[in-house]
Amino acid sequence: MATNGSPRRRRKKQLGSDLDRLIRNLQEPDGFAIHIVVYDSKSFTKKALKELSTRLPSPPRKIEFKKIKKPLEPLLEEIALSEPQDIIYLTELDKAIVSTKGEINIDMLASINEKLFDLRQLNRVVVLILPLHLVPVFREEAPDFWEWRSNLYLLQEQDDDPYRTSFFLCDHFADSDWCQQYDQKLELLKLYQVVSSEYQEEDAEEQKMLEYNILGKLAILLYKVGEYHRALIYLNQQMEIAMNFGDEKLFPEILNNIGIINDAQGNYKFAVENLERAWELGSSNLRGNNHPAKSIILSNIGNVQCTLENLTEAFVKCRKALRMAESKLGMRHPRLVPLLLKLSRVYRKQKKWEEALDHFRRGLQIVERKLDIEHPYVAVILQNIGLTYHGQKKYDMARRYVYRTLEMTERSLGSEHPYLGLLLNNIGLTHFHCDHIEWAIKYFFWALDIRTRTVGPEDPAIGDIHENIARVYLSQGKSREAQTSLDTAREIFNAKYPPDHPKVKDIEEYIDHLKEAMTFE
Repeated sequence: MATNGSPRRRRKKQLGSDLDRLIRNLQEPDGFAIHIVVYDSKSFTKKALKELSTRLPSPPRKIEFKKIKKPLEPLLEEIALSEPQDIIYLTELDKAIVSTKGEINIDMLASINEKLFDLRQLNRVVVLILPLHLVPVFREEAPDFWEWRSNLYLLQEQDDDPYRTSFFLCDHFADSDWCQQYDQKLELLKLYQVVSSEYQEEDAEEQKMLEYNILGKLAILLYKVGEYHRALIYLNQQMEIAMNFGDEKLFPEILNNIGIINDAQGNYKFAVENLERAWELGSSNLRGNNHPAKSIILSNIGNVQCTLENLTEAFVKCRKALRMAESKLGMRHPRLVPLLLKLSRVYRKQKKWEEALDHFRRGLQIVERKLDIEHPYVAVILQNIGLTYHGQKKYDMARRYVYRTLEMTERSLGSEHPYLGLLLNNIGLTHFHCDHIEWAIKYFFWALDIRTRTVGPEDPAIGDIHENIARVYLSQGKSREAQTSLDTAREIFNAKYPPDHPKVKDIEEYIDHLKEAMTFE
């Protein structure tokens, strides 16, 4: 037991962070080197660097940029006073170059870049601590410093998650508080790819462990920016490594994520298969009845069952998942938000409007108190509140709620994300019921274009959009065009849903009524 257990504990630690790689590369300082450490959480990075200091042969020499004024001679003088074997930390760059109004001192960055030659002459090992949001401007304004780096490291708060729940996908917005905007996600994606290439220089065993971790991060981020097909490629590669490790504890995470992406693509059969397998393996490998990762998997299963209209099963699973998470994390933890949203969706499908609204509002309170008023979850929750009003046939109120979330969602996900296609369809539907026919058809075709390009022509959401387009055509007296749209929707629904699904039955009845009406034209 000890022999089998020890490698697993060691592997989990090494999979979780770039910190071990940084320590290995700093063990024997030898001449000039620049190591750039990018972080997304100052508190986590402070703790990580404290650990780094205790694990190195001698404590590093810390120099804070905020105490250095232009020109940077005092910085060079202080480094020159250090011993040749000393490792120099350069910290607090953000406080030195960003004003209280948020303006960046470009001249100081340029000056840092100019001092690179002098820094090389001092022949020291330098570790630059750089916040994630400053990476683009630093790379542009201090290009020599960036290009002369020996290695790049990423220290992320999610790596400190004891349950690895940050690596279990819930939706497009969970764990987005450190990377809310679309351009931030793209920047992080670039950094992941750079770090991934640097892993190839590691020893074989360490390289595989690091590669496993970065493949998962790449897959999660690609899912969040809407590149589902690429995300699945990385997850399959991650599964190959996990199988080579022979550690079943790693499987639930990957299977859950594969299931979530299949759900997003409308491949519900594969989504259920992977999620239920994740639950089975998680039940035996994730310790504790209320392990937070288990609650995520169970809620995801319930969400797919909700889509498949198995509402009793969906309700039981989503409610149990929420109670599990509350028992472990408390009543106001941010990780409750996606679970609240999924349970609220079941309530809405059951036409329990007030219960749905209560849970949506509870989620909104948690976001506002624990995350940020600008967090993308705000838009998601407002949109869902709007859809609940739509179910109550309060169309004007629904349109106001749904429409106001478009800009916020686009800032977070970009203008071509498949999730945006769902939102545009919802906006079109609320316009249609408010008799804004021209606006409705505009949004439906916009949604159709995005979903077709990003997900594919067999996407179930495209069936929904075609059905809505048919409604517009019928309101305009265009029966033939409506029938074409309905036939397309029927073909998609028959391929993606079980034969007894309400969408399959309803579309057949819709087409039969239309054909009957057309015989009297």
